[in-house]
Amino acid sequence: MRIGHEYFSEIIDNLKRNRLRTFLTGFAVAWGIIFLVILLSIGVGLNRGISKGAMGSDMTPNSGVRFGLWMTSIPYQGYQAGRTLYLAKPQLAQLQQMVPAIEDIAPAYQNWSKITYKAKVSDGWTLGISANHFGHFDSRVKILAGRSISGYDTYNREKVILLSSAKALHLFGSESYVDALGKKVSLDDISFTIIGVYEDVKENSGSFIPSTTFEALYPAAHTIDRVYAYVPSVRSDKDYKAFEQELRQALGSMLTFSSDDESAFWGYSNYVNNEQYNKVVNYFYLFLWIVGLSTLLIGIVGVSNIMLVTVRERYKEIGIRKALGAKPRDILAMIMVESLLITAVAGAIGLVIAVGFVALGDYLVTAYHIGEMSIMGETIHLFDTPVLSPQMALGILVVMIIAGIVAGYTPARRAIRISAIEAMRD
Repeated sequence: MRIGHEYFSEIIDNLKRNRLRTFLTGFAVAWGIIFLVILLSIGVGLNRGISKGAMGSDMTPNSGVRFGLWMTSIPYQGYQAGRTLYLAKPQLAQLQQMVPAIEDIAPAYQNWSKITYKAKVSDGWTLGISANHFGHFDSRVKILAGRSISGYDTYNREKVILLSSAKALHLFGSESYVDALGKKVSLDDISFTIIGVYEDVKENSGSFIPSTTFEALYPAAHTIDRVYAYVPSVRSDKDYKAFEQELRQALGSMLTFSSDDESAFWGYSNYVNNEQYNKVVNYFYLFLWIVGLSTLLIGIVGVSNIMLVTVRERYKEIGIRKALGAKPRDILAMIMVESLLITAVAGAIGLVIAVGFVALGDYLVTAYHIGEMSIMGETIHLFDTPVLSPQMALGILVVMIIAGIVAGYTPARRAIRISAIEAMRD
């Protein structure tokens, strides 16, 4: 059998003879596709919202490990439980020698501060960092104007500050961030010069000053309870657990606490966090696919039933075709192509409608800030713009093809088994 214009015209004429039946069957398939696309796009919106609001910079894996000290909960070597633990700055170099996996180490300084420019005030975290902070501990920062903290700034305790784009916009009222460079702001009543503006990755991002300047400005910084470590060997959950155990033992030896004391020490690697988060996201998307495909299955069953009815209605026609020399593969192709045509056309229509809904959702989320809530002056993102990714669109296309094949296979096999003699007698 040659597949050409006449071949498809015959199939379309057959579908036209049963317009209502074809429409209802196609509607079930289209609705299944619409439901699947909307579910997946909502899943992407939730993922993007959580990533943007809750995870922030930690969504990009790097070799920075954060750890901190708190309070002992287990008596150890004559010391009672309840001791507050902290490190002195000289002990950081000692710790680096004890744990060779640490290639760079620095205190994690931060303080809630007030930045003032003329009559405008902006509250937020101020972080004291070293010159290699963004290369080793935090890979998120994109400089929009000016520069970052340099080794010269750190060595000379310069009073310079790197602002977030949100703070620069609030203080100066302009997105031309170059205009902010060189201006003086007051940080907790101390004058600082703006050397750069970086792009926010989440609301209320901090401002950065040299770590040595931070130590001079805030005397409490000399007791260190949070630390950055650059550990390139940590690339997985397994790597991190081995490193954490070694780090616990070293800190326990230095500060005299039990390495089994969970309250005394905490650690964090965004490689591990990203790995765990991706697992949760993958399971979530799998759940959405299952729910969406369950709805689509109704349409597939409908197409299969309709094709079974079509085979029964064309019983004699199929018998005549066989009597005239039609091969089993020709009969198989005739039924399968009709099934694929219904599924593909209805699915394509459903996909176009679904993309329209996704675009509408994108507009509503952006225009009306749906999925955002403010807590203590900080914006929390629970949902972001829904997106239909190319990978998902390709996956849905594959699903439509498979659905058409599955829906037409059983009726096609039944058509092949029709006896030409019995069909012509019927």
